[in-house]
Amino acid sequence: MLRPGGLFCLLDFAGPECGDFSLLARLIHSSRHLKENSEERILSLLLRAKFADPKKVDERGILFGHVRAKYYQASVSNAEQQGHSS
Repeated sequence: MLRPGGLFCLLDFAGPECGDFSLLARLIHSSRHLKENSEERILSLLLRAKFADPKKVDERGILFGHVRAKYYQASVSNAEQQGHSS
């Protein structure tokens, strides 16, 4: 559980939508659990989980540029947290 104003951070290995077709990227996304991890889907899931202001904050190559990583952040609003405490 996050405190009011707390920050949730997420790292996601970018999928085929980023144009990365390296062998390592294909291996990472060969799992059925990762096939649908698009940026839009992740942001939508964060909204459905009642996080406030979900956004992608960065994207860069990792593992010597063989894989793209996307970094996301969302927060818990004070109002949302107070609604759960009653």
